[in-house]
Parts: sequence; structure tokens; C-alpha cells
Amino acid sequence: YTKALDYHLWCESITKTCLGDLHPDYVSTLENIGSVYCMKGEYTKALDYYHRCEAITNKSLGESHPTYASCLGNIGRVYSDLGEYMKALDYFHRCEVIQKTSLGDSHPKYASTLANIGTVYRHLGEYTKALDYHLWCESITKTCLGDLHPDYVSTLENIGSVYCMKGEYTKAL
Repeated sequence: YTKALDYHLWCESITKTCLGDLHPDYVSTLENIGSVYCMKGEYTKALDYYHRCEAITNKSLGESHPTYASCLGNIGRVYSDLGEYMKALDYFHRCEVIQKTSLGDSHPKYASTLANIGTVYRHLGEYTKALDYHLWCESITKTCLGDLHPDYVSTLENIGSVYCMKGEYTKAL
């Protein structure tokens, strides 16, 4: 991760100098840096970069843009990883609304956000809500990507996990 981070930080400097700090490529670089910090478990640093992405994207593209929704989703994932589930839900729900409007309710990214919300509800022990979101995700993912796609398989695993948590082992199979 150290070498990747070095390259991303170098890229940040170059991109900011050449394109400015409102350019989408600059935001992508910040997002990449945030991702590396997240993979390293350095969530405070990841949040710092993701919040910078959010602010720049809001200023340059507006709150209704899919890229802004992606920034919110990244922040939500960090809060989920930290176990701050209510904060995660807030960001995921904001992301969901924007994606539904900008991408439509049959887009794979929208389905992914639904899965994230379902996972948070599972962690909170709200299994009925979790199942609702995972089943909603399953329907979209199967239609968009097909039943042989890895994302569809992950969705089925999420559904099975919720059924296990509910003690409904037959349905989990």
C-alpha cells in the first residue's frame, strides 16, 4: 500500500497543478488515495479524502450528480466499517436518492447501494429491513447483470446471511 499511496499522492500534486482542484480527474485521485487509506485501515485519513471529494464534487457538479452520490457512498462505507451504522445509513440513503433520480432504479450502482443499506440493517439486527433491501438488490442485479455475475452471487450470499441471522436456515440454503 505504501508504494500505491506514494504514486497516488504524486498524481494528486500533478493533477492539481495541471488541471486544478475542481477537475473530475483530481477528485478521482483523491478518491483513490482515500481508498488506499481505507484498505490500510486508516479510516480517519480515508474520511478526510472522501469528504474533500464530496465538497469538490458538490461545488463542481452539484448534489444531484452520480459522482456526488458515489462520494456519499464511499463515506458511508467507511462509517459502516467503523461500526457507526447510523452515520453510514444517512450517507447511504442520501446516495440512494441521488442514484435513483440520476441513474434510475434499475442501475447496478443503485443496486449496490441497496446492498450496502441492507448490510447496515443486518448489522443493526433489523433483519426484515435488511432482507427487503437485499431482495430489492437481487431483483435489479439479476435483471441488469444476469444470474452468473459475481455481484449477483454476492447478493444471494447476503440474502442467505440474513436468513441465517433470523434462524430461517432452510431459506438460507
